[in-house]
Amino acid sequence: MDQEIVYRVRPLPEGFLVEAGPESLRLECLTWFQGWPFPPVRSKPASHPRGGFLRPAAGFQELDADFNTEGIRNLAGRQRFGNELEEVQVIHFNGIPGLAWRRVIRGAPDRRVHIGGLVERVRPAEGSRLAPGPETFCFHAENARLYNRYCLGVLEDRTRPPAGASTAYDSQAGTFWAQQRHYRAEVGRSPFQPFPAMIYGHPESDLVLLEASLTQARLYRYYECGRTEAGDAYLWTQAPKTVNALVLEAGESLAGEWNYLALEDKNGLKHPFDDYLRALENFPARFRGRDGRHGRQVIWGSYNCGIWIDFDQERILKTADYIKENLPRCEWIQIDAGYDAWDEVRLGSVNNVGIGMAYPGEAADPKKFPEGMPAFTAAIKKRGLRPALWVGFYAGTGRRLYQEHPDWFLPYGIELGVAILDLSRPEVRDFVKSAFRLFIKEWGFEGIKLDFWSYLFEEEALILPAGRMSGTEYRNWLLQTIRELLPEDGYLQLGCDIAMANPHLAAWADNYRYGRDIGSGQWETVRTNARWAAFCLNTRSGHLFVPNSDAVGVLPGLSDTELRTHLNFCLVSRTLVEIGGWLHQDREHFLMPFLQKAACCPGNGDPVHFAGFDFTAGDEIPAVWYLKGPHFSRLAGNRCLPQRTFGVFNWEESPRNFEISAGSLGLPEDREYLVKDFWSGRVTALEKFRLELAGHASALFGVLEADEAGGILDSNAEITAAAAGADRLTVSLAAAGRVELTLRRRPARVLENGRPIEARITELEKGAASILFKERGAITVDFEF
Repeated sequence: MDQEIVYRVRPLPEGFLVEAGPESLRLECLTWFQGWPFPPVRSKPASHPRGGFLRPAAGFQELDADFNTEGIRNLAGRQRFGNELEEVQVIHFNGIPGLAWRRVIRGAPDRRVHIGGLVERVRPAEGSRLAPGPETFCFHAENARLYNRYCLGVLEDRTRPPAGASTAYDSQAGTFWAQQRHYRAEVGRSPFQPFPAMIYGHPESDLVLLEASLTQARLYRYYECGRTEAGDAYLWTQAPKTVNALVLEAGESLAGEWNYLALEDKNGLKHPFDDYLRALENFPARFRGRDGRHGRQVIWGSYNCGIWIDFDQERILKTADYIKENLPRCEWIQIDAGYDAWDEVRLGSVNNVGIGMAYPGEAADPKKFPEGMPAFTAAIKKRGLRPALWVGFYAGTGRRLYQEHPDWFLPYGIELGVAILDLSRPEVRDFVKSAFRLFIKEWGFEGIKLDFWSYLFEEEALILPAGRMSGTEYRNWLLQTIRELLPEDGYLQLGCDIAMANPHLAAWADNYRYGRDIGSGQWETVRTNARWAAFCLNTRSGHLFVPNSDAVGVLPGLSDTELRTHLNFCLVSRTLVEIGGWLHQDREHFLMPFLQKAACCPGNGDPVHFAGFDFTAGDEIPAVWYLKGPHFSRLAGNRCLPQRTFGVFNWEESPRNFEISAGSLGLPEDREYLVKDFWSGRVTALEKFRLELAGHASALFGVLEADEAGGILDSNAEITAAAAGADRLTVSLAAAGRVELTLRRRPARVLENGRPIEARITELEKGAASILFKERGAITVDFEF
């Protein structure tokens, strides 16, 4: 950040004071007791709107005058009305702005208590622009998902859906994307697994206040504004999901989650979470991220592009053969819903196949997989590809599993013909473990797409009795169980309820679906996904957890213009994790060579930037998205390759004009650049670059310095090395079939191992040239000028 902030922490009788540069925050520590027995009280405590009461702490004092060798400072105090001891632990990370802190409740030795959560009543200093007020805004993942806005006023009524919002059931996706009960005054209480951070800001302040969760082992964080006798304050709560309280036995302790607190530059809220993510990586969680399976690999899935459940082994294997020949980075074949013998009359919905398929008496459809699943996975592996399986984590009420064990289920979804397994029962956990052992160890699948899985852990319409474990702990148990059964280089993909970039899931999962099902293609789905993606990508957490836009391919519900826009978006957002459709049947479609080019070098999870966009101003979707490098290579800073890849999008109905400059893309403006169109191949100068786009249209370009005579403007194959001399350019290519490169200038000869190879050369604008030749595997080519 532009200014250095010094952080100090001092104990207060009711909590602690954080002084951070020009701001200070008073945090009053409250414990939310829920259920019976209540601890003894001497006066009437404040009630909690969700039941129980809030009890303040008292008598905090500093135990350690300075941060100890582990960088931890302790504050401690006794609860006002009992024998519980509360301790606040504070960490200052060396070299990282901000503070990490958590609360620990050490229970009374003589009684059991039910704790509904830990609450902090937070008051910025008098006169602070970050205090609750009519112009103060909050920036949170739920805003884009629920309200189609990035920032909302902290005092706005959040309990009503925005005009035009649908709370209806989506039959294509098999889920509700939002229901009336999800619109709450509390921010973060939705079941959408949001990025666990809140930002408060003000139009006239250059700083914003960031509070975020560094761990998510038992409790989750949500936020609200509350009116008290002392004025408006922020209320920050950490509470257990899907249970109304955690039971602490006599003398037992409850360690709250570690939280992060910092002031950051507002800067249009461009990438405001970088310091938080650095602090997060100091905690001992493993994040699989873009260096795992799906930063560099792509999945073919059987659900989208008009297939739905109309698939069988024969057609899947034909598409697998096409993939092996034409899409070297597509290494997975994922079977989605529909692999059972589906009886719509008996079962009601295809999406209820789920985990019930592992129950005795169920089997894969013999018409679709005549030799069974083990033979199918063997056929995929024989082709040098890897098999993955969709598993819905609920069961249809018509399935044997539900019919014979209705007591294993909770009632959520019954009206839709499905029910949720109750993981609080030991026998259910035993079944779940055996089910995934069947799918992975016996059937032979090496990747799992886990769908319809999060309701037990996130949906507060499901409430288990107060107990020893929270919904978050059951969630972590499930993901850990699946991860332990998968191969080390297998993958776990998370589907509905779709996550909003929660990095705490990345200890087990490789990628997350952040948007709606693309299905057969709907323009409004493309547009909605772009809005949600902008927030997820602005967190810059893709190196921890890869975002997934759902499938690209020939989507029959989209026009040709919209198909281009969807592919451009998935490429430049670095979310091109999945491909769909019968590719062997679509080989002559205009989209296919561009799909091959887009998927030649996945960089999923790479940082994405937005030109001229301010998340605090207006509610539009960003129009200009860009990468700092080429789309076809992982070589960072190589002067032979484009310095930028940028996409321009008209998300609206009417035509729009755009003007792009080098400065808007973060490039020096005192240099000349060439721009190469991804689709048309046209080469132009970036100077005074203007374009008009029709409604729903887009364009995608690479940018190269004009004086880079040995430069490469575009490629449909991954470039793994590139070096230029005075009269020679040497390029190493990954395997890609037919190769087409666009060079800054026309070569006189194309050589492999010193011998000329046949190539078709076409001159383009600005002295550039297109070179087309049939490649014979991974090779190194010399271009002589």
